[in-house]
Amino acid sequence: MATSTERPPRNWLSALGPLATLSEKCERSIEDGDVLEAVRFYLELEAAVYRYSELPNAAKPRCHRMLVEDLRRTLSHLAARIRTLRELPPVSTC
Repeated sequence: MATSTERPPRNWLSALGPLATLSEKCERSIEDGDVLEAVRFYLELEAAVYRYSELPNAAKPRCHRMLVEDLRRTLSHLAARIRTLRELPPVSTC
């Protein structure tokens, strides 16, 4: 099971290029300590997941539902990491 500092597993997400890219950019921003960039990429990913979840899924509804659930878990994981990052004290550059 992933802790709040580990990256989420790359199962479904890796098959969806643009969503994977947004997730990776968000993770990179979190690792760099850039809260604003992390939130920006998170919001872009959240909007993309919402759009994907609204696509017609008549061909394979079960697969589509499972994929959307996995994407939402990834969003939850990233949101938790961003919350943790926001709670950290600022790093002194002096």
